[in-house]
Parts: sequence; C-alpha cells; structure tokens
Amino acid sequence: MTFASGDVEPNCLEPQRSNAVAGSTIASHYVQSLFYQDTEGKVVPWLATGSTESPDSLSWQIKLRDDVKFSDGTALDAESVKASFEYWQKYTGGGKNSLTKVRDVAVVDPHTVRFDLKEPDSSLLASLAATSTPIMSAESLHRNDDDICADPIGSGPFKIKEWVKQDHVTLVRNDSYSVPAPGSKNPGRPYLDQIVWRYIPDSSTRLAAFESGEVQAFDYVQPEQFSQLEGRNDTEVITRSRPGNVVNIALNSTSGPFTDINVRHAFVDSVDVEAALKSVYFGRYQQARSLLSSFTRFHVNNVDYHYNPDEAARLLDKAGWTGRDSAGYRTKNGQRLVVNIPISAVVPINQGLYDQVQASAQKAGFEVKYRQLESAAWSAAGKKWDYDAYPIYYTRNTADVLRLVYTSPFAKHDGSYHSNSVGLTDPTIDDLLQAAGHTSDDAQRAKLYEQAQDLVVAGYYAIPVFDQTTNIAVDTARLRDTGTTLTFNYPNFDDAWLVQ
Repeated sequence: MTFASGDVEPNCLEPQRSNAVAGSTIASHYVQSLFYQDTEGKVVPWLATGSTESPDSLSWQIKLRDDVKFSDGTALDAESVKASFEYWQKYTGGGKNSLTKVRDVAVVDPHTVRFDLKEPDSSLLASLAATSTPIMSAESLHRNDDDICADPIGSGPFKIKEWVKQDHVTLVRNDSYSVPAPGSKNPGRPYLDQIVWRYIPDSSTRLAAFESGEVQAFDYVQPEQFSQLEGRNDTEVITRSRPGNVVNIALNSTSGPFTDINVRHAFVDSVDVEAALKSVYFGRYQQARSLLSSFTRFHVNNVDYHYNPDEAARLLDKAGWTGRDSAGYRTKNGQRLVVNIPISAVVPINQGLYDQVQASAQKAGFEVKYRQLESAAWSAAGKKWDYDAYPIYYTRNTADVLRLVYTSPFAKHDGSYHSNSVGLTDPTIDDLLQAAGHTSDDAQRAKLYEQAQDLVVAGYYAIPVFDQTTNIAVDTARLRDTGTTLTFNYPNFDDAWLVQ
C-alpha cells in the first residue's frame, strides 16, 4: 500500500533522535517498547513480561520476553535494553527528557534489567511505553549514528528497505516479528508486504494523489476537505486526539513584552481563538480548555480564556502601553508593541487561524509579525529563544509532560533544545510536579497535577488552541482495518490489508 503523510519529513528515522511526531509515527511500524498503554491509561507489558518496584521506589526490575527477535535476527535480551537506554542518552529528545530521573540501567541476568533511579518516578513505566523509548538491537547500535538514523533495527511488524530523502520511505514485512501490540486484531505477521510512506507536504497534492488512486490513505485532512470526503461509501475519515500538551501558542516570559503578566493576559484576551476555529476549521476543532489533551490522564478543563478586548485595553494601560502610533499600535516610551512569532509546517495550525489571531490582536494594539520558516530554522529559533510567542505542542502519554514543558530544568538558555518554551521557572510549580512524580497514589497525583495546571493557567503563559489530532482518510474500497496506535493514536497499519 501507499500512504501519503503531511508531516515534515523527519531528519532521522530513529524516533528518539528525530524528536518529532513525524519520526515516531512511522517508527511505530518498526520499533517496539517494553510496555504499552491502553486508552484508559493502563500500562501493560509488551516486550517485557512484568515489573517489580523496590520498597524505596528507587529501582524497578523488569523481566523480558525470551521469544523476541529483531529484524537483523538477533534476540531481545537485557543487553539490548541497556544499550538502547545508553543510546537514548546521547541525544536530547523525548526519550532522554522523559527519563531524566533514571540513573542507570543494570543487567541482572540475560532476561532481566533494573532501572535505578535518582528519585521516585511514578511515570516510569508509561515513559517506557513511548515510541521515543524504542528497544533496538544491541548489535545494531555499534554502527555509526547516520546508519542508525537511516535504518534503526527494531522488532516491529515492518523494517526499512529504503529511504529516499524528501520523497519516501519503503517499509517491508519483518519476518522475525512475533509480538503484536496488545489489542491488535492480527495475531501474527502483517498482511501487507510493503508500505510506501510518502511525504507530501501540500494538502491539495495529497488529496489529488488519494482521488487518483495513487495512495490508499493520507493524513492531515484539512478542514475544507472533510466535506469532500465524508459521506462517500468508499472513504472513511478517522479522527483521534493524541496525548500530551495541546497545540498552543507559548508566550516567552523571559524577554520581550511577555515578561509582564499584564501584557500576557492582555494578549490572551485580545485573541479570539474560538471564532477563528469556527471560521477556519468550520467548527470541527473545539478550543482546548486544558493544557493537556482530552486523551491524557489528569487533564483538567480549567482554561477559561475568552475574547475580551475591553479587558485587554485596561491591562495594556496598566502595563504602561498607553500610547498609539499612526498605525494604531500601542506604544510605550516610543516603542511599538510588537509580537514576533516564527511559524512552521511542523505545527499543524492553519494559516487562516494565524491570520485571524493577527487581525484580532491588532485591534487591541499588538503588531503580530510572523516569520514563515523551514523546520530546521524554526527549531533553531526556538533553541535561541528568538521569539516572543512560539506555536508548539508536545506529544507524551502521561501528565508528566507538564514537568517537561513548565518546569525550570527544561528552560535552558544555552542554545540547545528546551521543551519549556514559555521559560517558566516557578519553584512552587517545580515542587508540585516533582511531588506528582514521586507518588503512585492516583488521587494524590490528580490533586497535584490540578494545582500545577491552575498555576500555569493563572500566569497566562500559553494560549491553548486545540488537541493534537490525527486525521486519516482511507480508501476503504481498497484498504481495510486501518487504525491508530492505542498509546498515541498515530496512524497504524499493523492490521491493515488490501482488497484484491
């Protein structure tokens, strides 16, 4: 089969190093994790058979299956897990970030490992259920990094045959595959011989390829395309929310106008997200009312931001932005109130929504300036804090994502990647999220996560837009049983088969 992805092509096919949804989406077809997480948030063994927590919560002993082989023919063992962990630590990314509390991984015996921790981590097993913590062949990790990027060796249903950059990746069936994901309809090897995974960034070109029969499925279905596709007898549109921090506009509180909470609050009140979603997305996406997606445990619908231009005006006056220049923009000490925002196709926000944000903010006196950047330049701008606001999201299958995006250790100013894009360094929030990671009591975790979310929302650090969402159009006359992964709701073809 052929699939057309609207993702920006990852710079690496190994998901931890790619540090992007695009890398994890395709990688879920050729790597597997120690655990799996179901739609209720329950973590179950996958490549593992079970786990035991120490009485002091500072180590976890994990037993491994003895019937798993990687696509290079080598067997899963404790050395594979240790080598994979050491590889994750080489690059800043989802796997490394989520396992900052792990001190080391020790080999206990050929099919047992022990994760030794610096401090308790109630999200550890869920972190080990992520695509960004893939278990790879230990032997394959002796290769150079470029070779690992081009052909990571996992135990999933497919393996990589070729990668033609800026065009496609060809996956072929892995005949060594033996452990389907929990909940899979297909108990054995995949029905498909091959998947050609094409990267087609233009939405009209994806749709044209679908309608011509060139591809059997495509993702990132655009709002205006739903009406063309729904109602057809031979087309299914699958829509699922993904877990983690919602798609949002993060406000840089470390420099520029948004160091002042009054200006942050005013910007939030000047942006009519709800009207923009109705207009641009035809009401298909609801405005996020939480910092966490609706598919994430412990999310709290506590974001009560609404368009309020009168309050925005009052707050800007209070902050000293009392002047107006000839273009109608607010000024202070002769300086115009400018908000610089780098944007990229990496973040799936429609240009029409950006335009409406710009227009409504202008009425309040903000001059919003966008810079349309390629993915590498957009990422570089983020690392250098070269922005006043930054469209972003963070995919993770636990509420511990709040620690990654809103606590001090992740607000680096050294030119490297940082997941805390708002620059929030609040000791109270740090302590709340650290405490949530230390306890396994769900009631206590819920309380702590709620308190932390309340404080972030009260500080007006980000404008939630909508849940991260997977939208897939499928030609059901030719392709059946397309689904999404249980843990992340990525497009999934493990069970899929072609109609002959």
